[in-house]
Amino acid sequence: MPLSAVERLFVIRSDIVAFTDPRGIWKAPLLVLIAVLIWCLKIAMIYPPGALSVTLEPHKFIEARNMSVMNTVNRGNVSVEEYSSIPGLAVLSTFVLEERVGLAAYLQPKSTLSNIAQAVLVNGQIFTLPSQTGENSTYQLRFTAPQFRCNTQTYNTSQVLQSEELQYAPDVYNITANIFDAAWDTSSLVYSVETKKLSNFTAQRSSSGKTVWKALAQTVKQVCESTSVSFTVNMSFPSGIQRVAYSSNSPQLLRHKLNIAYDRDMVLLQDLYKQWLESNMTGPEFFTLANEWALLDALGTKLGDSASRYHHIGLADECAQSIKSTDNSTFWDCGESLYNSPSPANSNKLRGTAFDTSRFDAQKKTYDPRADLDLTEVMLNQILANVTISAISLGTWWDNIPVTLVRYRRLYRFSDPLNLIVPYTLCFAAAIVFAAMATWSLLQNGVPAADGGFLQIMLATRGNTEMNRRVLEEGATTVEDISDELKSLEVRYGELLGEGEGVKRGFGTVEETASLRKRR
Repeated sequence: MPLSAVERLFVIRSDIVAFTDPRGIWKAPLLVLIAVLIWCLKIAMIYPPGALSVTLEPHKFIEARNMSVMNTVNRGNVSVEEYSSIPGLAVLSTFVLEERVGLAAYLQPKSTLSNIAQAVLVNGQIFTLPSQTGENSTYQLRFTAPQFRCNTQTYNTSQVLQSEELQYAPDVYNITANIFDAAWDTSSLVYSVETKKLSNFTAQRSSSGKTVWKALAQTVKQVCESTSVSFTVNMSFPSGIQRVAYSSNSPQLLRHKLNIAYDRDMVLLQDLYKQWLESNMTGPEFFTLANEWALLDALGTKLGDSASRYHHIGLADECAQSIKSTDNSTFWDCGESLYNSPSPANSNKLRGTAFDTSRFDAQKKTYDPRADLDLTEVMLNQILANVTISAISLGTWWDNIPVTLVRYRRLYRFSDPLNLIVPYTLCFAAAIVFAAMATWSLLQNGVPAADGGFLQIMLATRGNTEMNRRVLEEGATTVEDISDELKSLEVRYGELLGEGEGVKRGFGTVEETASLRKRR
């Protein structure tokens, strides 16, 4: 076999292009098959069969975590000494009236809670809570919190308008018409919204010269009472992003504010105070309600607003005079002249808040709170719920909460086991056959047919042979620069002739080696 062919058989393991030479396949088919097996194993390791699929499966488990929660108050007895240290959202006045009698009075929401309410009022979003439990985790919170329950009435009434006659222009008036009022009653915990659509403006001047302006007001009044509901808040973090879903049920009318709370079990009930004490509540009840009052006040105090419509009107120019009455009063019918007057003034508190439906409308040029503010029960409760849930970020209360955590594990599946088992079994069987042949060649030839190390190759090629002399004459050079004479040299592995006593095997030319198949 030419030396160049031997070289190609050596590099066929790492150079797939060498397979294109048919002479190597013809002269050394066994070595080519071994090389094919090696390449198949390499490809199998890089591209696993489709029968084996690897997926990441979520594994859920529950773990108790110390979490920020909402409105948890000790339901047992609260001692007098603990009154001033109980955490909460409200500013309280706590003191000892006499020995063993602890009293507490509600004052106002804490400034931190008011700041949260102001932020939610502007952006309408829930704050990011401080307790991040990990990607794709979930947990649930239950607590009591306030919500609104609203009733709406529509009716017509006659409204007296504020008016001022200009001193420099007789019978010309500046008219002020109140069209919108929103107010929060902190004592009764009631939020009321009143809108008026004015029409049929009239003026009446008495015999004494006093002019009274009136209008027909179509009034829509919404009254919202405060209730206490049971909240269920489901927190989840898909891909690490906070998601909040909540529901509420069992609404009960929230108790109005009381100035005094006491601990019934700690007080000495005397006949003189018994009736007064029965009208109040125990400490735990009071502290729970005080947190709900604080949530309502934090938002409700920011919901007050009013708007009036102003107009400059002349009786002679814009109104029709009617016949004088029996008491010498003069009437003017001004019709709808005030209804289409400019936009309302002094209405800015709720403008631009989450209740303003037109705050992002670039085409909107005028603002009318009657049309642009969404103060319905649904919207009020949504903002109040956002304030309540955002208050959890203050970290006022902490408790151990069961959290569902998610960890991902690799799961190996066989869609078709035969597609995996058969190819690898064939490769394994072929490897066993070649290993057996290598062992047999070792026993027969003294040299294995499988790959050896550097020393094995060195020992197999050392000796006083024509091939060695040709290689020494070639000198140190690259494989590409070897002469054609050396490449075409016919060599083989066999018993070296004329090497003295003993049998020596190695690479040599055909003339100086004997084939291993022919035993001497």
